[in-house]
Amino acid sequence: GVEYLEAQVSGKLAQLLQEEVIKLELLNNLAPFAMVSANTPLALVQVNMFECGGLAIALECAHFIIDGITATTFFNAWAKACKAEGINEVIHPSFDLASFFPPRENIMPMVPPKKPGPGANPIITKRFVFNKEAISSLKAIAKGGACDSETSTKRQPSRVVAVTTLIWKALIAVAKARRGHLRASILSHSLNLRGKTALPIPDNSFGNFYMVANARFGGNNESKFELHDLVDALDDSIRNTIDDCMKAQTGD
Repeated sequence: GVEYLEAQVSGKLAQLLQEEVIKLELLNNLAPFAMVSANTPLALVQVNMFECGGLAIALECAHFIIDGITATTFFNAWAKACKAEGINEVIHPSFDLASFFPPRENIMPMVPPKKPGPGANPIITKRFVFNKEAISSLKAIAKGGACDSETSTKRQPSRVVAVTTLIWKALIAVAKARRGHLRASILSHSLNLRGKTALPIPDNSFGNFYMVANARFGGNNESKFELHDLVDALDDSIRNTIDDCMKAQTGD
C-alpha cells in the first residue's frame, strides 16, 4: 500500500533553499524512511510543513512499479487537485501497460543497496543550479559553431542534453587528471518511452516504461573531447534508441 506522513519543521523553507551546501542528514529528515521487509509499503509520502507555510513533499517509491515520468505526473496531478479551478483537469493514470507488456517472473531478486561501511569513501551530495541565461549560453556552445544547415539543424540540443553532456565532459576531465590520459567512457541516459513506440500507449500510463540510451566516448582522440562532440554522441544514441523503439511490437 501507500504510507502518508506529515511532519512539522522548525524554521523557514527559504533558510534551506539559500544554503550553498545542504547537509545530507538534513535532507534525510525530510524524506520518509522504512526498513526493507516483506511488509514495506510500495510508496511512502512525507509532507513537511515549515513555520512560514512552505511545503516540502518527498516521495519514496519502489522503482519496479514507477519511473520518473510517473512520479512527475503524480505530483502535477496532486498540485492541480489542490486548486479548486483545476480539479476537472487532473490527469487520471492509465494502468494498461501490462496489456502491452505482460509481466514476467522476476528471476533477479531485488537487493537493497548496501550502506558504505567503516573506512569507505563518504557519499557527497552537491546541488548545481543553472539559470536560464547559463543554459542558453551552454546550448550555444554545444552547437559547436556548426556552419552548414544540415549540421545546424541536427545539433539543436535540449536543455537536458546540454547540461548532461557538460557533466559528462567534466567527469571525463577528472578521470584524465587522475590517470594522466583520456579513458573510454559510457554515458547511460534514461528515456521516457511514452509516445516513442508504434504501440498505442497513452502518455498518462502508470508504471515503469523507460529505456536507457548508451553514448560512448572512445578516449583515444583528444580532438573529439569538445562539448559539441559529446552532444552529437548522446543525440545519436538517443535517436538510434528511439528508432529501435518505433519498430517494437507487443511482446518484443
